[in-house]
Amino acid sequence: MIVPVAPGGGVDLVARAVAPKLGELLGQPVVVENRAGDGMVTGTALVARAAPDGHTIGVNNTNLAATPALRRSVPYDTLRDLAAVSLLATQPSIVVVHPSLPVKSVGELVRLARARPGELTYGTGGIGTSLHLAAALIGTSAGIELLHVPYKGAGPVLADLVGGHLQVAVPTLGSALPFVANGRLRALGVTTAQRLQALPQVPTVAESGLRGYEYTTWYGLTAPGGTPAPVLAALHAAVLRTVAHPDVTTGLMKQELQPVTSTPTEFTTFLKAEVDKWAKVIRVAKIPVE
Repeated sequence: MIVPVAPGGGVDLVARAVAPKLGELLGQPVVVENRAGDGMVTGTALVARAAPDGHTIGVNNTNLAATPALRRSVPYDTLRDLAAVSLLATQPSIVVVHPSLPVKSVGELVRLARARPGELTYGTGGIGTSLHLAAALIGTSAGIELLHVPYKGAGPVLADLVGGHLQVAVPTLGSALPFVANGRLRALGVTTAQRLQALPQVPTVAESGLRGYEYTTWYGLTAPGGTPAPVLAALHAAVLRTVAHPDVTTGLMKQELQPVTSTPTEFTTFLKAEVDKWAKVIRVAKIPVE
């Protein structure tokens, strides 16, 4: 199981949550191998180029759909060279600011950003990461310009935000919740369509004036393109049982991850729509192509 990021991130957490039970159900060990590099392209390319026999699979996230629009050249075709198996989990994000910023809602943040175009700083884990995509979607939805400060991971973003060196970020709920709970960050809005049980008092971004806004980081399992249908069917059946297992479900939910599955056809359709969606956002937000 190829994980195209370093240990410890959301993709890695999902992979390690499902791998043991998946291996048990398949009757053979599933070894998680972290192959980080080049914005998740290195590890994803290994899956795309592997023999389509079901013995090499990969876990990826929303970045998979954004990459084609972020790169001038990618060593694989996302929709042709990868076979969708199933979604595995989703995770909401949350708009947070340093308490010194004089805003208490997304609406107030938008008004301040319009008054100070290009001055408010937002941190991300790098170009095309979930923090970047979620924030860029706010920018395009509201028609505001924020100053992007890319980091090499989500951890340093939260550290600098808590330290007052940044003003805004849109991290995943699991990573930000402790800082919101102790008052070191102020929550303005959640990115999901509905309010979250963990923060029922925090409105959605859409409620706050950006109608139609919705962002959730998703995680999914892929195999090499051309993998025979019977092999995909066997993998899919094992994934359904794995994600539904109480131990796996509990493990994911402890990380504020919501277990979810789909058919290969549903995941393929979803991935196509995501590729189109992020191509538009990246173009409108003028995110630089590497």
